[in-house]
Amino acid sequence: METITIKVDETEYTAIVPNGDGEIILNGEPLNINILKKISGNVYSVSVDNRVYILDLQNNDSDFIQIYSDGFMFDVEITDEKKRLIKQYLKDTGASDDTGYAMIKAPMPGMLIKVLANVGDHVNKGDKILIIEAMKMENAVASPISGIVKTVNAVEGKSVEKNQLLIEIESNK
Repeated sequence: METITIKVDETEYTAIVPNGDGEIILNGEPLNINILKKISGNVYSVSVDNRVYILDLQNNDSDFIQIYSDGFMFDVEITDEKKRLIKQYLKDTGASDDTGYAMIKAPMPGMLIKVLANVGDHVNKGDKILIIEAMKMENAVASPISGIVKTVNAVEGKSVEKNQLLIEIESNK
């Protein structure tokens, strides 16, 4: 049994997916979901509690899927428990304060795969600055502010411990 989070546009749902049959528990309510037929490419006929839908699934990047059905488009993000915890850790690493200074710390123990920022580089808020491998997944760490990289204590190929200081950024505002 697996618990996943499904975010459709801005609404979040919790789903429990038992192994095997097509029944899931969505926000505490059972739903019977079955893929009836692959029509073509990414277009499927799907039954949800005996109501049939035609879904066109478009995977534009690794995190989001766009679902087109009955003339409507939905942005869907599906996150399992491991991915949710990693995202929370990554969110927690962007410790910045009102003075415009950010200390980027390792969100979890792991291996530093790639350092994408160097001292003196200008980074924008949201730019990927590090990639850490943990729990057999590569996790990008983004800059929480726009500014200039002041220090880089990160070395590619080296292990890091949770909360180890990796990069410091000073706002250019």
